[in-house]
Amino acid sequence: MQHPLVRLITFLLAPLASLQASDVLGPVTNRPLVGVIRWDGYNGHPVVTKKQEMGFLKPEKWHSRAPWFFRKTGDSAHPLEFNPSYDKSIIRKITDEEIEYAASAGVDYWAFCYYAKYKGGWGLRDNFEAYLTSPLRSRIKSSIILLGEHVGKGLSSAASAAPDAAKRDWENLVNEIVPLLCDPSYQKVCGGRPLVYLMQPDELSKILGDAVGKSASVEKLRAAVTFLRERSQAAGAGDPYIVGMNAGGIWSAMHVDQAGLNAVSAYRGAFGSTPEGTPYAQLWDQICKNFIDGEIGLGSNPKREIVVPLMSGASHEPRHAAQPDQFSAGHYREPAPGEFKSHVLSGLDWAFLNKKNCPAQSVLIYAWNEHSEGGFICPTMGKPPDYKPNTRLLDELGAAIHEWRPKPN
Repeated sequence: MQHPLVRLITFLLAPLASLQASDVLGPVTNRPLVGVIRWDGYNGHPVVTKKQEMGFLKPEKWHSRAPWFFRKTGDSAHPLEFNPSYDKSIIRKITDEEIEYAASAGVDYWAFCYYAKYKGGWGLRDNFEAYLTSPLRSRIKSSIILLGEHVGKGLSSAASAAPDAAKRDWENLVNEIVPLLCDPSYQKVCGGRPLVYLMQPDELSKILGDAVGKSASVEKLRAAVTFLRERSQAAGAGDPYIVGMNAGGIWSAMHVDQAGLNAVSAYRGAFGSTPEGTPYAQLWDQICKNFIDGEIGLGSNPKREIVVPLMSGASHEPRHAAQPDQFSAGHYREPAPGEFKSHVLSGLDWAFLNKKNCPAQSVLIYAWNEHSEGGFICPTMGKPPDYKPNTRLLDELGAAIHEWRPKPN
C-alpha cells in the first residue's frame, strides 16, 4: 500500500483545479486592492501544526475545515496528517500551489503575519520564506503585519524586556524588514508607498515604556514609527503607509492619530458575535456600525483613514471547544452560499465610494488560512479517496473580484 506521504506528493504534482469564477468577466483597472491575511500555522511544524492546529481540528466535525493538503489517517488518536517529516520542499510546493489559487481568483496581495527571522521565526515563517523564493512570486504581491506584542520578547506571553532592550529589538526588526519594503513584489499604495500593518500599537507603546492609564502617552511609540519611516526612506523604499490594527477590539485613537500612523484596520473584527452564532449576513453591517462608524473609525475623527476590514468567517468554535477558558463562545455562523461574495462586494463598494477616507484603496480580508480560528479562503480538504479541494469561498472571492464594477458616487 502506498505511503500517505507518497500519495500526498503525487497529488501535489497534479494539475491545479480550475477556479470556476475566475474568468466570469474581465477585471477593471480602478478596483480597490484585495489583500488577504496569512497566518502560517499549517506547514507541518511539530508544535504549531501537529500539537496545536491538528489538536483543534481533531474532532470529526471540524475535519472539513482542514486545508486542502491535509489527509485523513484512519487513526482516531491522530486523525489528520500533513508533512510528517516537516520537509521544507513540501512547504515550497504547497506555497506555489497557494499562489496559483490566490492569483487565479484575483487576490492582489497577501498580508503575512511577520515573525522575525533573527529570532528564529518559531516555525511560523516557513511559507513566507517559500513565497520569497518562489518562481511564481510575481503573481501576487506581499505586505507584512508587524506584531507589536512580540517586540522585546519571544512568542510566549512572558514579560517583555526593559524598555531600552525593547527599543533595540524594534530597531533590529525594522532593519530586518526594510529590504523587503524595497522589493518590487512588495505592495505599494498611495503613489508608491510600501503598505505596512502594525498590529497591537497600544501593546507596543506599553512595551516601549509609554505611560498607561490616566497619564497615557505615545511618545515612545511615535519615535518607533518615525524610526521605521526614516529607515525605509533612507533605503529608497519610500515613506511607509502604516496601518494600525488590533485583533478586533477598539483601542484609544491616540495610538493611531497621535502616534503618527496613517490609517486603521482590524485583524479579526468579529463585532456582534454571540454565543448562539450571529448570522454571517449581518457581519458587514456590524463592521460598519462598530468599526467604520465607531470611535476608532470615523465616529471620533471624520478625517481618519481606513483599510476596510472584511472577514471570510468568524467562528473559532474548534478553539472554544478545546480551550473554553481562552476562547469565548461568541461567533458568527459560517457564510451560506453567496454571502461571502456579497460581503466582499460591499467592502469594495465602500472603499471605492469613500476615497478620502480610504486613500490606500484596499480592503483586507481575514483570512487565507486561519482554519481553526474561523477565517479560511484557502481551499479545504475534500473527502477521501479523491480529496478534491473544496474551493467554494475562493470561488466566491474570485467572482466578487472579477464581477465588481464601480458604482457612481
